[in-house]
Amino acid sequence: MSLPEAFRVADLLEALPACAVPPEVEATLLSLGFPALKRIRKHKVSFHATYFLEFESHQELVLQLLGAELGDKALFDLERPISASSIERASILAQEAGLRVPNVVATGEAEEWGSFQKVPFVLYELIKTATVEDKVVAPQEELCQIIADLKHTLTSRSLAEVETEPLPRFEDCFKFLYYLHGLAKQMQACELVDSCKKMEENLKTLGLTSAEPVLVHQDLNDGNVLCSPDASGRWKFDALIDWEGAVVVDPRIAYDRSEPWLSLRTLAKVTKIRWVAAASSGAVQITTLPRCCAEELIEDYDELAALLVEKGWLSHVEPLPFS
Repeated sequence: MSLPEAFRVADLLEALPACAVPPEVEATLLSLGFPALKRIRKHKVSFHATYFLEFESHQELVLQLLGAELGDKALFDLERPISASSIERASILAQEAGLRVPNVVATGEAEEWGSFQKVPFVLYELIKTATVEDKVVAPQEELCQIIADLKHTLTSRSLAEVETEPLPRFEDCFKFLYYLHGLAKQMQACELVDSCKKMEENLKTLGLTSAEPVLVHQDLNDGNVLCSPDASGRWKFDALIDWEGAVVVDPRIAYDRSEPWLSLRTLAKVTKIRWVAAASSGAVQITTLPRCCAEELIEDYDELAALLVEKGWLSHVEPLPFS
């Protein structure tokens, strides 16, 4: 089965101009009083396209053109897709928690760019840092401590009474399970429905009480946790970038490495992949497909589903209808 265009975001992003930006971006910069652009460079493409912008005044900004509305992380809500507004809201909440994150200079939407229609964009402050993704990162021991500190900062601030729209939000683990259960029913995946029921029974048997929801980043890695060495040579935290996977949830669902939390995250990923497959094949009736990189989403499906079979949550690995 060939993938619909909405599911081939990576290919479409790769085809975007490397040294140009949409006219709506230029108009936004002009309205904010920025001087003429001196240099535009496409930095990388993943689920989105990231550009570095340099102005005649030597000022620099980061531009992100948002390709995917559905990412590859375990926690998601199809009704609350990745958007410029969700990234901006997550950035504000992180700053309120006391974290250094890039300031969002502006958001907007390009009517048409390349093969895309209605492309959201975010313009950010460029953070000066020593981190160069996949090339220069903090030493492992120091990075692990920095990430632990970031988690502590975020989990220390309850968002129980805080407005967090348009971010995905689940007040407790059962709300998230009900959501997965609904998706499984929608695509008539009986074994996933049963797995959700088993998981719910397991959580209730364990007598787990709900923790208050907090902001979760979902991608705390050496490319997003920007760091630099100080005068003594010890690495310090500069800023946390890439907030497109942000959700508001009980932090155990995102971070706990014990059971059943590990299996719950695996079940969430398998359910998402199966939903994407069902939507692609027409088994799920939906007006507009969420833009995503389906090939990247499904590449670990067999391994993830096999883990659930091994742990007794699924009876078998259901094949996907992709060629």
